[in-house]
Amino acid sequence: MEINEEPPVQSYGLETACSSLPDLITSDDNIALNSAGDDDLLVARKQSGSFLTKIRSLSLGRIMRREKAEKLDLDVACEKIKIHELNSWNDKLKMLLEHKYNEEDTSVDEIIEEAFNNLSFLFPNFQERYRLERRNPIGIGTTASIHLISDKKKENRREKSYFIAKRFRLERNKQQSTASVKKCLLEWAIHSQLEHPNIVKIHSACFAEANFLSKTSYLCLIQDYCSHGDLLTHLLEKHLTQDDKNCFLKQILQAIAYVHSKGIAHLDIKPDNILLAPDGRLQLTDFGTSVLVSPEHYYTRMKTCRGMSGTFPYAAPEVNEDAAYSGISADLFSTGVLLFTLFCESFPFQKASIEDTHYSQLSNFYEALCKDSDAFGSPETFRLLKGVPSFRLFHSIPLGAKRIIMAMMHPNPSMRPDITVIRRRKWVQQINCCCDEDQLDTPELVDVSLPIKNLKGLKLIHHHALS
Repeated sequence: MEINEEPPVQSYGLETACSSLPDLITSDDNIALNSAGDDDLLVARKQSGSFLTKIRSLSLGRIMRREKAEKLDLDVACEKIKIHELNSWNDKLKMLLEHKYNEEDTSVDEIIEEAFNNLSFLFPNFQERYRLERRNPIGIGTTASIHLISDKKKENRREKSYFIAKRFRLERNKQQSTASVKKCLLEWAIHSQLEHPNIVKIHSACFAEANFLSKTSYLCLIQDYCSHGDLLTHLLEKHLTQDDKNCFLKQILQAIAYVHSKGIAHLDIKPDNILLAPDGRLQLTDFGTSVLVSPEHYYTRMKTCRGMSGTFPYAAPEVNEDAAYSGISADLFSTGVLLFTLFCESFPFQKASIEDTHYSQLSNFYEALCKDSDAFGSPETFRLLKGVPSFRLFHSIPLGAKRIIMAMMHPNPSMRPDITVIRRRKWVQQINCCCDEDQLDTPELVDVSLPIKNLKGLKLIHHHALS
């Protein structure tokens, strides 16, 4: 039933008891609680915890009177209240990000506490909508587990609709459970702001109550399922061609540039967090460590980060130090290491610290020869770089990729070029990409698998032969 925007009917105590529901009970609904008894209140209690709280203070459930009043259908009323509460909760996700950015911890804790006390009411029931396809998780992280699920509504169809559920376990200890709810909601708040072909789509959050099959409750984030696994798996299988790697580089730059344009630092960029869709598109996922560094627009009121975040060996050197740093610059370094791993299929070092021999040699190399980003393209630079053991395979990758990787992996954060500048480089723009965001709406795309005749000026599409 649609919520009517007309003023509510005359009521006695309705605004006082239900101040957050002014538009739910209207003249068009023609409903009333004329003589709600204890049984009706018990039904309301089972269906809507917060609704009961708002009406129990009213004597004998007499909320409003009206000529020729009809008895209120509690099921319909509770469902309308639930929809209203969910809509307002979506707005609170944005408030949560703003309070977190402004370090208003009290306001953040109030929103988290409200969610924790109303999990079954605020979030859809997971068991009613989805089914676990596998008993064991397909991935386990530090704060959550990843499970393959399917939509129950489409079980009888020939092709099931598969999704991924990122489950945050709610412990019996309230403090630990509240921390899990906070991590889940902050990730949902950030991820829900992003919509891009190279970003995994997030659909909703669901609450899975404990039952006889699972003795633990969970809060879940429902995301698209990328059936071709993560980029790390394909790197280990060593079947990617040079064209694949070039295309992937362009898509990775597109994803990171879009995230940064929204004022968000990912802070955990690595092959494990880049998934492959069936059509060959790369999609960035896992925003569990992400931070809003600029709520308005790019590079405005940039907020610094502090503390270790990310995964060795992709984390930037400044992340390992006990000082504030730019999350955007840290992402650039991680992206450089990721691209090195993509093209060389090996790590440049184990940790970006002077304690690591390989990184120490690389840092000395930068200090001696690469005091400005223009030096990265000189032949002498790359010849001397062969003296760094972990860079022995570096000579075999394209020159354009070399320059990008060396610029992004600079030990000095202020020397790393902006990712939008990197994307404007001629070598990057000439890459044939299966998901070029500048060409997505262009009808003049052709398949490079076809004979190339009289196709001058047309943009080519590269297709991946992924197994």
